[in-house]
Amino acid sequence: MTEQQRQHLSALADGELDTELVRPTVSALASSTEMQATWERYHLIGSAMRGEAVTPEYREIAQRVRER
Repeated sequence: MTEQQRQHLSALADGELDTELVRPTVSALASSTEMQATWERYHLIGSAMRGEAVTPEYREIAQRVRER
């Protein structure tokens, strides 16, 4: 994953990604396990920063859903 992809994921998670970059970023996210793991970490970090409960069950939820 490139630094630019990391920046796009971060901006997407924050709701600040340019509209024209949303579709290619989501497409890349759908096909990259590395990007999916980063996306998950960004959301866990955001939850922790907001003081929300963070439990291990949230980890790798997309993979578990795909498996079922």
